[in-house]
Parts: sequence; C-alpha cells; structure tokens
Amino acid sequence: MASSNTTPNTINSTSRSFAFAGGITGLVTFLFFGLLPSIVYGGFAGVTMASSILGGPADGSLVGRVLVAFGMVVGLLGTGSVFIVIGAALGAGVYGVVRSTSRSDLSTPAEGRVEA
Repeated sequence: MASSNTTPNTINSTSRSFAFAGGITGLVTFLFFGLLPSIVYGGFAGVTMASSILGGPADGSLVGRVLVAFGMVVGLLGTGSVFIVIGAALGAGVYGVVRSTSRSDLSTPAEGRVEA
C-alpha cells in the first residue's frame, strides 16, 4: 500500500492555510469596501448614544466626543471582525470543496483492476 501525503497534520495545516488566506482576503476586502462605512455608521451610533445619554443634541463636551469615538471604534472592530471571520469561513469552505473533489478521483477504482 502506497503511503499518501494526507496525514492528519498536513490536512490540518492545509486547512489552516486556506482559512488564513480567506481571513487575509476578508481583511483586504474590509479595507477597500468596509472601512469608511463602518466608521461613519459607528460615528452615527456614537452621536445617537451621546445625545440619549447627555439628554439632548450632542455638544462638543469631552464626554460627548468620547462616546462618539467609542461608537466609531466599536463599529470599526465589529465590522472588521465580521469580514475576517466570513473570509476565513469561505476559505475553509473552498478547502473542503477542493479536498472533496480531489478525493473523488481516489474513490473510483483504477481500470483493469480486479476487486475481491
């Protein structure tokens, strides 16, 4: 029996490589398409939060500015993590598809081979 190159360690490292590549792709996609909207919507949420906490329109006080900055950071981190996790999941899914298609070639018996 010939030894195959699909030992558990190589499978796990290959799966991690695909997931890592997907995460990097998600990060790049976030930087191009999600960075500015996440900051804007987070800032809007911070202004809304500051106006409701301070009881009126958000003024230029330190507390209001901190709440707006907090909303921007939460929007940035939340949206960025969603992009990265979805990218990693898609990368792992691509690995599963590639692995299943390569295994389908192994599951068919070779021509001229007699099975007992």
